[in-house]
Amino acid sequence: MQEAFSIGKNSGIETKTEVDDRISIASGNIDNALIESIWKELNGRVDREDISRAVLEAKARYQHAAIKTYLPIFIRRYVLERLE
Repeated sequence: MQEAFSIGKNSGIETKTEVDDRISIASGNIDNALIESIWKELNGRVDREDISRAVLEAKARYQHAAIKTYLPIFIRRYVLERLE
């Protein structure tokens, strides 16, 4: 499934998935949509449970960050780099 905005990963423009993830994390929720979007990006090669643990680990890592605006991007990148 293609994302609504087909923009390169390092273009500086958020995709719809990144926006949804940012909203999810900013509200304090690590919901199934974030885990599902990462699972799809990894083409189902990694269990959702492992993704969930990595997301929670990444979130804990950044819990004291002064600026929270970009946390979803950092969390997504951390999880993808860790699990790829």
